[in-house]
Amino acid sequence: MGRRTWKTFRVAVLFVVLAAAGVLTVLAVVGSAIDAHQREKEQTLVELRLARALKSVGEDLTANTIWDEAVVRLSGPRDLDWIDHHVAPFFVAQSGHEATVVYDGPGRLLRVSLNGEATGDDPAEPHAAALSPLVADARARSVGRDRAAVAMAAVRVSTGVVQVADRTFLAAASTVVRHTDDGPIRDADPIVASMKPFETMIAPLGPELGLTHASYQSGVEPRLGSHQAAVAVPGLDDQTLGWIVWTPEAPGAAILRQAVPLMLALLAATLLAATILFRRVAEDVRELGESEQALAVALRKAEAASDAKSRFLSNISHELRTPLNGVLGMAEIIEGDLLTPQQKDRMVVLKEAGKAQLRLIENLLTAMRLQNEAVTLTPAAFVPDKLLKRVVGDYRATAIAKGLKLKVEAQTPTARLGDEDQIARLIEPILDNAIRFTASGTVTVRSRETARRLVVEVLDTGPGMDPGTAQTLFTAFTQGDETSTRATDGAGLGLAISHGLATLMNGRIEVESKPGEGSLFRVTLPLSAAG
Repeated sequence: MGRRTWKTFRVAVLFVVLAAAGVLTVLAVVGSAIDAHQREKEQTLVELRLARALKSVGEDLTANTIWDEAVVRLSGPRDLDWIDHHVAPFFVAQSGHEATVVYDGPGRLLRVSLNGEATGDDPAEPHAAALSPLVADARARSVGRDRAAVAMAAVRVSTGVVQVADRTFLAAASTVVRHTDDGPIRDADPIVASMKPFETMIAPLGPELGLTHASYQSGVEPRLGSHQAAVAVPGLDDQTLGWIVWTPEAPGAAILRQAVPLMLALLAATLLAATILFRRVAEDVRELGESEQALAVALRKAEAASDAKSRFLSNISHELRTPLNGVLGMAEIIEGDLLTPQQKDRMVVLKEAGKAQLRLIENLLTAMRLQNEAVTLTPAAFVPDKLLKRVVGDYRATAIAKGLKLKVEAQTPTARLGDEDQIARLIEPILDNAIRFTASGTVTVRSRETARRLVVEVLDTGPGMDPGTAQTLFTAFTQGDETSTRATDGAGLGLAISHGLATLMNGRIEVESKPGEGSLFRVTLPLSAAG
């Protein structure tokens, strides 16, 4: 090999090496920038998640502190038995809170509870002491508030992260205020404060945010491993209590790891190989963009399909209801011409089946209107006792056919202001379910009233259910028994409609049930007396 040829070869080799090195350098820079962007994005997500977790703790409290009865119980003589049964156990069962403290209006500590069990009323107890700054802040913010306000306009909530011994907690303090205009008014609000372990917000970071090896470290400085990231967790005094630590995704590093073996294999190749490599990277980026666009198109199509389904169900329900009303009307006319008892009995069966079908169609329409927020209420004076007797009368034949006793214990003679038809539509699915799922025994419909509330209860002797099943009852198209061998039919719309209507009326539905012991559905509606 001549000197010129050797020199040319070395120049060519050097050129190839420099080209490969240049490509690797570009990839390393781009990969580093991608990794840095990914790290910043994940840090922002963690910070937002921490803020949401603190807000959620406050929402846990307001679920039980915006309550007329709580204002009464915590403002009068000490009612520790009520506190021990309705405050701390509620937060433990519903939200996994570990410690709860309760103060009356003047600021006296009434009760400290750990894991739902009362431990005394010592302000020096570590959990109570840790919560005291939040309690003081909530109390200070409630001073001078508009005492005529109710619910969220009246409540004051303070949240933060606190430390007890070597453990860290998400904590909140909330004033206790009335939820209705007729609720009690106090010069100073009682306060409930509670806390849950900080670790409860760490576990979901993996499945919900896609973070890898997420954990919590207490201390002023984080102990970071290779390629780990951390977000500080400040306490009430803005001093760092600990760190949320995880291993960020490194898409840039992954790209570089894939490119290095290829570049080493092509080290002796020409610049064309490098050009092909860059084209390959560009193609990957283009395919990624196309994939994102395809996902966006698919999402828009899914949303359009959902809207089309809603419109179709609404239209077909109207189309079915019109001829069915004609059939039922003609059945009423024919019934007057029938002569024999057997013919009249058969006509009763026909009318009951038609009414059941009409109720199903009405439920479909109501479900669609609730979903589209198109249901409006038309309040007018009505007597709840008469309404309940009318609703029960519509189902009496069905109950008798099953051999069930259907009782009415109505104690609500006061005329109320409300949408009678929508209230009937709210109660009917609950009563229908009670009759359908009760094989023998009694279904009882009872009512009671206060100055501004109507309470209707449907009690049955059916099979009952476990708490997990009860939580899914108010989801549309969902049934307690989803198997193909279930003993009862139904579209799974009724209770979802009842829940939607109760929410629209600012009311609530509660379920009390145990397997083998029947079920109690309680509907509470804020309805004032008719003037």
